[in-house]
Formats: sequence, structure tokens, C-alpha cells
Amino acid sequence: DKIWSRIPEAIELLLKLKYPEAKAVVSGVEVHYYVTFYTYENDLSSNYYTIHFQCTKDGPDPEFTQDLEYADEPETVYGKYGMRRIEK
Repeated sequence: DKIWSRIPEAIELLLKLKYPEAKAVVSGVEVHYYVTFYTYENDLSSNYYTIHFQCTKDGPDPEFTQDLEYADEPETVYGKYGMRRIEK
């Protein structure tokens, strides 16, 4: 549970570092980021997950807000943190 809670924090930091000049709106359209990542599970399986952020403040110090409603299965640990599991 601790690891899952830190993933959104890490991805938000990644977005800030990768896109320091991000814009909240481009040509009248809000800017959204869908980040897909790969994990190894405790049972030695692996999965892909996606998380959704929206840029809410323009750079040079942009802000990104996570969409917690994005989860496909909110009753799971990853769903609790607003992530979707991608079926292979």
C-alpha cells in the first residue's frame, strides 16, 4: 500500500521535470497526461497501469493534478490511488 501511494507522487514529479514549460490550455483545449507504467507484482507476474493527470498551472513551475476518478476498479489497491490496469 505504501508503494502504491508513492507512485502518483513520483509520476507528478516526473511530469514537472520532463515538462517544465507545460501549458494548462493550448488553443483553447485543456492539456491532459496519461502515463503508462510497467510493474512486477509480488506473485512474480507483471502488469501495465495507466494514471491520468491534468496540467492545472502553466510553467515555468507547472502544476499537475491527478484524476482520482480515473480508476477502473476503485476497490483494488491501485484503484484506490486512481490508476487503471491494462489487460495484456
